[in-house]
Amino acid sequence: MALREPPPELHQRNACRDLEPEAFMLSPNPDMAAHQEAVRACLSCPVRRTCLQWGMESQGVGFMWGGQSVLQVDVTTPDGQRTKRVRAVPVRQCARCTRWFAPYRANRTVCSDRCSRGRNGYQRRAA
Repeated sequence: MALREPPPELHQRNACRDLEPEAFMLSPNPDMAAHQEAVRACLSCPVRRTCLQWGMESQGVGFMWGGQSVLQVDVTTPDGQRTKRVRAVPVRQCARCTRWFAPYRANRTVCSDRCSRGRNGYQRRAA
């Protein structure tokens, strides 16, 4: 399936127009500075809903659209068949270092593989 052209308002009003597309790619070990900037841009964007809708309809899997990760997940249908569906997962706070991130898997609770192994020296902040 080829990606459709996005609606004109995404090009004209989006908060991310000056950011590198790689900052929106979902990855186990993202460039955290660029990724944090992308998350902040998404959360303050005036066309966030339109962006997410376009990302879901266009099968923009593996990227952050409208402040949510668009993922392809395996699902079991009521008749027992396994199939793949596109799902949006909201950005969340890392359980270890409390930075905001867009998960690359639906069940992800930490921002990077380094955080999950506890080898990066991050201390959990007191609430």
